[in-house]
Amino acid sequence: MFIGEYWYSMDQKGRVSIPAKLRDELGSEVMISRGFDKCLNIYPVKEWEAFAQKIKELPDAKQRHAKRYFFSSASEGAVDPQGRIAIPPVYRQFAGLEKDVVIIGNDNHLEIWSVTEWENEQQHMSAEGITEDLVEYGF
Repeated sequence: MFIGEYWYSMDQKGRVSIPAKLRDELGSEVMISRGFDKCLNIYPVKEWEAFAQKIKELPDAKQRHAKRYFFSSASEGAVDPQGRIAIPPVYRQFAGLEKDVVIIGNDNHLEIWSVTEWENEQQHMSAEGITEDLVEYGF
């Protein structure tokens, strides 16, 4: 399970270090795609395959749009020997990634956020709102 929040700097070549304690679980081959929000998702290949299978199980009309959104933006990536992932320019532009980024663990994948977008996202999350949602579902 991926957890935690990590602040890193992207180098001039668009590479970002993956936190050392997350590298083993992530593996050396990854899938990169757009996230639901203005972030990037980094999946271990096995988790990407499970995610893709869930999309394929959607009703046809929903499946078409989800496939186009996620599969057209997906790209294979690799963690280099120094523990970095190269983020292609199209992804950096989509997520507004510049020098400083935030990597967060989100259960079965990582998300990479620009500092600005992550700070905006945190303003929309509130303990009260999350508590209400959890209570509604029996937590």
